[in-house]
Amino acid sequence: MNIKVYPSKVYGSIKAPASKSYTHRALFCSALANGRSIIRNPLLCDDVDATINALRSIGIKIHVNNESIIVDGGELTQPQNPINCMESGTTMRFTVGLCSLINGKSIVTGSKSLLRRPIKPLVDALNILGAKCTCINGFPPVTVEGVLRGGSVLVDSSLSSQFTSSIMIAAPKSSTGVEIKSLVEPVSKPYILITLDVMNSFNVPVKYSDDFKFIRVERQNYTPRDFTVEGDWSSAAILLALGIVGGMVTVQGLNINSFQGDKSIIDFLKLINVPVEISDDYVSVTKHLVKPFEFNVSDTPDLFPILCVLSAYSMGTCRIYGVNRLRFKESDRVNAMADGLMKMGINVALSNDLITIKGGRVMGDVVIDSHNDHRIAMAFTVLAMIADSSIIIRNAECVSKSYPSFWDDVRRLGVEFEVV
Repeated sequence: MNIKVYPSKVYGSIKAPASKSYTHRALFCSALANGRSIIRNPLLCDDVDATINALRSIGIKIHVNNESIIVDGGELTQPQNPINCMESGTTMRFTVGLCSLINGKSIVTGSKSLLRRPIKPLVDALNILGAKCTCINGFPPVTVEGVLRGGSVLVDSSLSSQFTSSIMIAAPKSSTGVEIKSLVEPVSKPYILITLDVMNSFNVPVKYSDDFKFIRVERQNYTPRDFTVEGDWSSAAILLALGIVGGMVTVQGLNINSFQGDKSIIDFLKLINVPVEISDDYVSVTKHLVKPFEFNVSDTPDLFPILCVLSAYSMGTCRIYGVNRLRFKESDRVNAMADGLMKMGINVALSNDLITIKGGRVMGDVVIDSHNDHRIAMAFTVLAMIADSSIIIRNAECVSKSYPSFWDDVRRLGVEFEVV
C-alpha cells in the first residue's frame, strides 16, 4: 500500500499505544510462569503476533482478545516445525533463549530481513552455558539442542542488549543459575532495565551492577500474575514530533517514571528549547523552532529516525552519534533515512558512527521508500507536514509492525493523506 501524505496542520489529543517492549517481555515471562497470567492493555501488532505464535509453537496456550492476553504458562515442548519469527528481532532472540530450555531440536527462523540481523553473540553465550546452538555465519536461522545448564558467561552486547535480555529471561529455569559478564557497557541499557522490571513483576529478582557489566540470575520460579502494559514512549516520540512541526499534540497514557529509554525524548526536547507540558500521564507540545543539536542514540536507537526529521526541520546543522548498529534493524536505517532526506532536498553527510544533517527547505513531490520499516514510514509522515508539496510513502502498511492504528490516529490529529 502506498500513501500520499499532504502538508498538514495537526491539533489534538491521542492515547499512546501500549509498549511493544513491555508486551514482549510480559509474554515471555508469562510463558515461564507455572499457571495463568493476564496481560492487560497489550500492544497487538505484527511483532507481538510473532511472539504469540512462537510461544504457541513451544506448547504455551494463549488466548487473545481486544483488551488482554491470557497465557497459561509452565511447560515448554519441542516444536514440531521451524519457528517463524517473521520480522521481529526481539521474538527471534528471546525465543532462542527459551528453546535452550527444551529437550530436543528447535529451529528458529524468520523473514528475509530478520535473517540479516546478527545473532552470533547469543549463540556463543548459550553454547558456553550448556545449550548446543548453531547458526549460519553468525546469522539466523538458529538450531538449538540440549538444555541450558547455567554458569558464568561473557556476553558481547555491543550490537544489541537483546542478547543479554534473552539469557536473563531463560536463566531462572537453568540448572544452576547464570552469571552474565560484559567487558563494556551494553548498548541500549534501558531495554535491560525493562527486562529487569518485568522479571521482578513476575517475582524473579535479579542482581546487577549499575553499568550492567555484571548480572546474576539465580535458579528460581516465575510467579503468574496480572500485568498491565504501560504506554509506549517510542510511538509517543513520533506523535510529539508531529506537534513540534505541525501544530499541537497531547499524548496521553504515558508513565513519566518509565524505564523506557525513549522517555528521554522529554530531555531531548528541553535540550532543543521546545516547551513541554508534562503531567502524571500525558505530555503536550506545540509547534516550535528547533535549534541545532548533537545527540547520541546508542541507548535509544528507536529515536533515530525522528531525530533525523527534527534535524531537517532545525535552524542549522545537527549531529547524531552512535548510528552504526542501526544498519542492522528492519532496514539499514542510516542509509534509509539519509536517502529519503536527500530526496527531499536535505543536506546529509555520513561519517563512521555519525550522521550530519543540515536543516533547510523540505521539498515534496517525491516517492519515499519505507524499506518495509515501520519507523521509516512514520518518520517521513512527520516530515511531510512541512514539505512544500505532498510525498508518497511506499509500503506504508508496514507501520502495523509496531503501531497498527498509526494512520487512524494521525488522521484524527489532522494529517491529510490518501491511499494511491
